[in-house]
Amino acid sequence: WLQSQNVVVSQEWLEACLDWLHQENQGTHLPLAQLNRMVYEQWLQADLQVVAPGCLPQGIAEEQKTVLNGKFALQINSMIDVSVPAYTQLQKLRGRENANDAVTAETQATQKPWEQKPTRMLMMQLTDGQQNLQGMEYQPIRDLAVDMAPGTKILVSGSVQCRLGVLLLDGGNVKVLGGEVEEL
Repeated sequence: WLQSQNVVVSQEWLEACLDWLHQENQGTHLPLAQLNRMVYEQWLQADLQVVAPGCLPQGIAEEQKTVLNGKFALQINSMIDVSVPAYTQLQKLRGRENANDAVTAETQATQKPWEQKPTRMLMMQLTDGQQNLQGMEYQPIRDLAVDMAPGTKILVSGSVQCRLGVLLLDGGNVKVLGGEVEEL
């Protein structure tokens, strides 16, 4: 069932997870659908670097130019909006945002309503559990937010361009599955 959800885990982890679930439910027989759902929920909270044998083609991060075809469940280890200056992001994290930082020659009164607003570009550190690579949001992905918890799982599917170890991601090839990893 997990494979039908594009989830790849080690046999060791699966057996340990099933044992733990049976202990938590005092040996009660659980319907298969419920057991599948519970294992999936545990996977969402697990660190793929510990539980997954990897699903990406070997050496993809070193490829100059390639296309990734298929469906791959990956974990976001970290994410940053590279369209925002690092200093601004640091000040925001520290809670020291300064309204004067936003003052420019283009004030709200002179800015035209038709002018395009700045768009974000997220850069993510991704893993399949064995290999690390980057993902770049080059077109908006509605379900992604810069403040998502580390360890969030995504499903990358379709034909995805990969340049110098960076997956070029957009809303058509990414689905957010959820989860988080507290240790990250």
